[in-house]
Amino acid sequence: MTMIRSRLFGFASLAFAACLSVGAWSYACVKEPVAAIARTIKAIFLNGFKLAARSYGEGFARPQVLFVQARAFVLRLAKRERPQVSGSWRMCPST
Repeated sequence: MTMIRSRLFGFASLAFAACLSVGAWSYACVKEPVAAIARTIKAIFLNGFKLAARSYGEGFARPQVLFVQARAFVLRLAKRERPQVSGSWRMCPST
């Protein structure tokens, strides 16, 4: 019985060592591409923050100006006259 247990323990140890070596090999293969992707994503976000942090003198409108323009647009839409549609109105006048 002890011989079977020692062989079973030896097989389990060998299987565990094989799993560890496969894990170390996969980590070595995946480490560089994942790090490159992380660097790229970080650069994209940092460039976006730099772009958003530019001063207003470089072609961007000030936020107050944008707010006033948007409010004027909404007010123009609100006071625009719209046609009154009756219940008997149809898309095609021949029907």
